Amino acid sequence: MKFEYITFVILSMLLSSLTYAKGVEIQKNVLVGDFEGVGVKSQFLYETRSGSLEVSYFSPSLRRNFHYVIDKFDECSSMAIYAIPGTRRIAIDGSCSSRGGQIFINIYQWKGKFSNWCLIREVTGERADDPSGKPGKTDSVLHTSGCILIGESAP
Repeated sequence: MKFEYITFVILSMLLSSLTYAKGVEIQKNVLVGDFEGVGVKSQFLYETRSGSLEVSYFSPSLRRNFHYVIDKFDECSSMAIYAIPGTRRIAIDGSCSSRGGQIFINIYQWKGKFSNWCLIREVTGERADDPSGKPGKTDSVLHTSGCILIGESAP
């Protein structure tokens, strides 16, 4: 009886994270943290839809919701978003997962001056063809100025 209950709880948690709309699998996820550095936790809700990444963010300092849509960076992109540990930054990763695949990672930080998430670094490169997974010599980091919003193209 106890095993059946635990199995039910685990399955209901897993199934609640997946939704089906018009035959497209949608996976919803949440990131929570003090991303603005104001001592109040804020929240990202994100989901993948046919390769695109849809992100909603609630700003506690502005008491406002923001919505962003990020198209795949490349045909083989596996779109993901994650918090960078030890920082208030997030990464939107559209890298290709195969050996020799392209690396596309945009790093964003909340900038109060612009009251929005701004691109601060763009990391590109190519994965090695060997099993070590170390990036090839073509990796580079572009530092940006101003505010390029999530989902906008860099100049």
